[in-house]
Amino acid sequence: MTVAAGDRHRKKSKKECSCKEQSLPERLTRGGTVEGISQKERKEWRFSQMGEREISTDVVEHRRGKYSRIQDAEDPQLSLFDKPLPCCGCGIGWFSFLLGFVFPLMWYYATFLYFRNYYQRDPRERAGLAASAIAALVCTIAVTIAQPLLTTNRLPQTQDLGGSTNANCLHLFSRTFLLPPLRQIPLLGFSITTVLTGHQDTVQGIAMDYYGKRLATASSDATIKIIGVSNNAGSQHLATLSGHRGPVWEVAWAHPKFGSILASCSYDGQVIIWKEGNQNEWQQAHVFNDHKSSVNAIDWAPHELGLCLACGSSDGNISVITARTDGGWDTTRIDQAHPVGVTSVSWAPSMAPGSLVGSGVTEPVQKLASGGCDNTVKVWKLYNGTWKMDCFPALQMHTDWVRDVAWAPNLGLPKSTIASASQDGTVVIWTVAKEGDQWEGKVLKDFKTPVWRVSWSLTGNLLAVADGNNNVTLWKEAVDGEWQEVTTVDT
Repeated sequence: MTVAAGDRHRKKSKKECSCKEQSLPERLTRGGTVEGISQKERKEWRFSQMGEREISTDVVEHRRGKYSRIQDAEDPQLSLFDKPLPCCGCGIGWFSFLLGFVFPLMWYYATFLYFRNYYQRDPRERAGLAASAIAALVCTIAVTIAQPLLTTNRLPQTQDLGGSTNANCLHLFSRTFLLPPLRQIPLLGFSITTVLTGHQDTVQGIAMDYYGKRLATASSDATIKIIGVSNNAGSQHLATLSGHRGPVWEVAWAHPKFGSILASCSYDGQVIIWKEGNQNEWQQAHVFNDHKSSVNAIDWAPHELGLCLACGSSDGNISVITARTDGGWDTTRIDQAHPVGVTSVSWAPSMAPGSLVGSGVTEPVQKLASGGCDNTVKVWKLYNGTWKMDCFPALQMHTDWVRDVAWAPNLGLPKSTIASASQDGTVVIWTVAKEGDQWEGKVLKDFKTPVWRVSWSLTGNLLAVADGNNNVTLWKEAVDGEWQEVTTVDT
């Protein structure tokens, strides 16, 4: 899930810059005595030496101080998993982790070794093995069910998010969580890494590759940068791609099953497909220049549909280019999809809605969502080689340009969901219960400022929204169908 969160750099206030000095017991760091230092300060110092990964000041702005985890332990409204125990400083979540995963894992392994010769064992020994396996399973299920009851404001696993701040600087921020029963491990939180891109002008778009190891950046200086990113080694410039004659708006990585392939679109009306030959050596595999105006948006189709790229242009048309086995490319087009101009495109998941609960083998779905300068969102479907509109009338709840659309992964569930962001400051969640029904829209929130990007998590249950105030907010749908703000990341 990648989001560009604006291009204005926010200067830190004097209070924000000095909070680190205020919270750190300097007399201890410089080898001084502990006289005059309160018990609370000593406790904070002890916890800070335990190797806890600090949450960046750019994320939390020290609203509760640098050692917020210690202060959170005194707040009964916060998660039990975040409360450190006085004896060792470890949160309750660690004990849940041991009980719900480590011990059952040991049981599973031991049971596997014994069951290899199960039928050669004594009947009483077989009963003991079965009881051990059942105990491990029950323990894992119990802890997994109990974790949500003891936890508030937790996020599922998400992809990295990126936010651009100025011409040559990016803030990459992520929150790392594992799937149950591992998702409640404490000491894991938001972290921000600043990446100097080397661009000479505004960064317009960014994209992280499939493995999260390389970052591609698009800039108004007409170049594309490939940057290696690592939690340990920081960032490293790998390559600069030059070929466009105007600002580059977006970049997009293809699925790695097709090799190392990157697409870019530009104000010059071109879409360039880049392919990596030798390591960090890129060549232009294909240049598509059929559009008569700026190409504003690109999106690769799900890999089940082949190497297929959708492109939206200011000339009002949407192009879909597909690679052939002989190395050539076929093109289909949606003429005047948005007559005033296309601003965004997004592919539907290839898995048909409802296929998880249905029977039989279904063909991959070929659908697109698009947004435009006519303030509408439209859905398109491929019928016998021709793209036709699949929603009547067009989805219209915005009063200004639609800046971005994002089709949520549905994992085969019946409901389809699209998020749209607009210049009017609103984000609308569009849903349809089943194929052929009418789409229904619900305003997520009026942000009172233009909203530039929306992006879904891999499982489609978490939405990231980037607005004109340089904020990224994360939203999650509650059981009652209402959308709730999970957290805000100030970049």
